[in-house]
Amino acid sequence: MRLLWTMFAHYHGQVWDAIRFARSPGTSEVRARRSLDMAALPEVVARRCRFIIEESQRVLDLAEALPSGEPGRLFELLSASYLGARDLYEIGAPAMSDMMAAMLSAPGVIGARQAGAGFGGYMVALVRDGTIASFIAHVEADYLRRTGIQPRVYAVSATAGAGLVA
Repeated sequence: MRLLWTMFAHYHGQVWDAIRFARSPGTSEVRARRSLDMAALPEVVARRCRFIIEESQRVLDLAEALPSGEPGRLFELLSASYLGARDLYEIGAPAMSDMMAAMLSAPGVIGARQAGAGFGGYMVALVRDGTIASFIAHVEADYLRRTGIQPRVYAVSATAGAGLVA
């Protein structure tokens, strides 16, 4: 248990170093940080910074892309988010890779990515209307075949979220 805590504390320290370097209060600063020379940073911290900066931009790009619903752009942004989290931020697990493969091979998928804190967290997919049942059936069967684990797949719809109550 002590080794696991030491590894987590070390990783957590790297992440906070990256966040302190990459955090910015406004979108103009997010774009400006992309041009910073990160060569002076330790390699791992630089990778984490790169992910934070790129992911911040992806959030802005996704906010612009969602209203049009252009599938190619949504796929590109969601895939880049997953790959960045896996490769640069190093928050992934084999089970997440297997779930991505199952989701991306399913009928009706527009795009998919991890969400939450990583390390085997949960996955999100955008799926075309009318294909949800076949998407779920495919993902459940494919993931079970790949891992021997029966997943739970839930269909949800986005809502307006929190707001002021009069």
